[in-house]
Amino acid sequence: MSTNTKETDVDVLRKDIEDLKASVSALIGDLKKSADARGTSAAESARAKLDSLGQSASDMARAAADRGRHTAEAAADTVRDRPLQSVLIAFGAGLLLAKLLDRR
Repeated sequence: MSTNTKETDVDVLRKDIEDLKASVSALIGDLKKSADARGTSAAESARAKLDSLGQSASDMARAAADRGRHTAEAAADTVRDRPLQSVLIAFGAGLLLAKLLDRR
């Protein structure tokens, strides 16, 4: 083999190595872009789920507040309709609570 052929083969190998480096570099760039896109997609999905859960929690809190308000109104109506019975029940509950807390 002549020296000229060896130099040509070495030049071809160098060119192939440079092409390989460029291809690997491009592949790494594409992988990074793909990972970023997946991460963005996952973040958007998580954000949407959190928004949905937040809305559900808000709806549940509103419903609980409405039930509480309704119960308070019903209790107030009962006290208005039966004031003596309400006072006696409150007195009895207070007496029972005092006895329970006064244990020495």
